[in-house]
Amino acid sequence: MATAVSTITGEEVQYLIAKMDRAAPLLPFSNPQDVPLQDRSAQHTSTTQAPPKHIQQVDSITNHLKAANLCQPGTTFCELGCGTAKLSDHVSEAMNGHSSHVLIDRKIFGSTRLRDGAIVGRGKEKSQVRRITMDIGEINNLPSTCDVDSVVAISKHLCGPAADLSIQCCVPTRTPMAVATCCHYLCNWKQFSNTRFFETLGFTERDFQVLAIISQWASMKKASKTKRESNDHSTGWTQLPTLTSLPPTIHPEYLIDSKEFETNFPREEKTALGKRCKLFLDTARAYRLQEAGYRVKLVRYTTMSMEDHLIMAVPADVTSGVKKQKRES
Repeated sequence: MATAVSTITGEEVQYLIAKMDRAAPLLPFSNPQDVPLQDRSAQHTSTTQAPPKHIQQVDSITNHLKAANLCQPGTTFCELGCGTAKLSDHVSEAMNGHSSHVLIDRKIFGSTRLRDGAIVGRGKEKSQVRRITMDIGEINNLPSTCDVDSVVAISKHLCGPAADLSIQCCVPTRTPMAVATCCHYLCNWKQFSNTRFFETLGFTERDFQVLAIISQWASMKKASKTKRESNDHSTGWTQLPTLTSLPPTIHPEYLIDSKEFETNFPREEKTALGKRCKLFLDTARAYRLQEAGYRVKLVRYTTMSMEDHLIMAVPADVTSGVKKQKRES
């Protein structure tokens, strides 16, 4: 699918805005500022060799896992799109080595960059870390792939469809997950985890394509640091409201010439619209998880990046810890 903003017309953007405005009152978050900021990173020194902003991000994700009671001794964490496994390393450090890790990525990385050895050295057993080279889309059953009875899926910055493929491989066994999303402009209709969300709200496949592509506008302005005092420290889960079906046809009150719109649409409004597009995509993912029997939370987990959304999901019938999942393929 083409991802260049130049493939989108000003008229298409105007129709998209009209559809988003129409759907907004039905959704839990009207705009990105409504998503609670829960940056749970602590200000301390870590042994991981990553830039400070990455340390704070993985620390926030780790503390969100703790708040959800997912960091129980002996837990197996599967890091999807793991790269060099900095997130798993941080989780292992926070748990003093009392965890196991399965690391999945489709790329092979140089051994000098990997954090696998640090995780093994911190643990009690040599079998504590296992790396698997495969595409997330090839996973049908996550516990079976990891060869364990229960697992928690984690990831920092799952690009585009990788987040949707991760949701699809977790849902059949209701595997708990904490996934930080990014690169929404790469999302495509065929692989997206909840196209029904958009169809219900009257969006066509082309509307979806326009929305995904112009989500790139969110990065036109760098993230501004938010004071930590404004953090929302609540631990409650979000109950997403039932959606009302909307027709695909819409008649904007005011529509200007496509070229004129493209010329005069302000940069600030482009940035705000890009952020709204990211929110719509992640809200759709949250709805998919709730419909599959999860309790769900969508938060802004960091102030250090424009890619600041974290989706948390745990089985609705589990109050704490990790539920034993099915391994049948």
